[in-house]
Amino acid sequence: MAAFLTSPLSYWAHKNSRDVILEDATATKATLIGIVKSTWDPTVVGAGQDAAHLKHSAVEITEVKRVENASVFHSYSNKKLEFEKRGRPCPSIGKISQDLANFKKGERNPAVNEYYLFHGTKDALSIAKTGFQTRFADPGNLYGKGIYFTDSFEKADMYSDDKHNRTPLGTELTVIMARVLLGRASKCSKEDAKKLTRPPCLQHAGICTCGPLQRYDSVESIHLLFREFVVYNGNQCYPEYIITYKRTREQ
Repeated sequence: MAAFLTSPLSYWAHKNSRDVILEDATATKATLIGIVKSTWDPTVVGAGQDAAHLKHSAVEITEVKRVENASVFHSYSNKKLEFEKRGRPCPSIGKISQDLANFKKGERNPAVNEYYLFHGTKDALSIAKTGFQTRFADPGNLYGKGIYFTDSFEKADMYSDDKHNRTPLGTELTVIMARVLLGRASKCSKEDAKKLTRPPCLQHAGICTCGPLQRYDSVESIHLLFREFVVYNGNQCYPEYIITYKRTREQ
């Protein structure tokens, strides 16, 4: 068997496998529960149009799986190296929840704004197998046809089922906690949002014909109830953990 072009993460259980493996991450579960609690505010459950029909007040994490996918991680690592070779640190993102920002801090590169962020989805297993795919993105979303992440579990929870047909309390749902390369992030308000298919130009901050080396790497929403981050290249994100959880009501 040929050697991997990219070294697997040090804590992978199956370092020599080319298969997609979902490994039990029991040791990480308590840490992730703490991270979820640190980003959760029950007073805003149901706020915003994407939170329609949500009436729970808490969530219960039932299982955590770690995704070991050497092929997808290789593509992510190559994109990370591309960012690092630019040589100049990216302006800091900042204000990420402390527990989230500190998770595996030594494994990430702050110079390229590499963070763990949440992504709510009904297709966690498909994403684990193929990685994030922009071809499935909705061009009608606020910042266009990108892959959306958030530093709030509450925001991610809105997208783990259909907002027009919410599942009953106690149904198991999934949120992915992914490594994301935000790089140079363009801050964008709702009023300035454009239906993008790639990041804004560094010079014009909008839709233009400039080359890819003159563009931001991501979009960061500002002045919204929840902060979102958008990338337009699937290689900028690696689906590392699948968090299975249930919506509940606090007693």
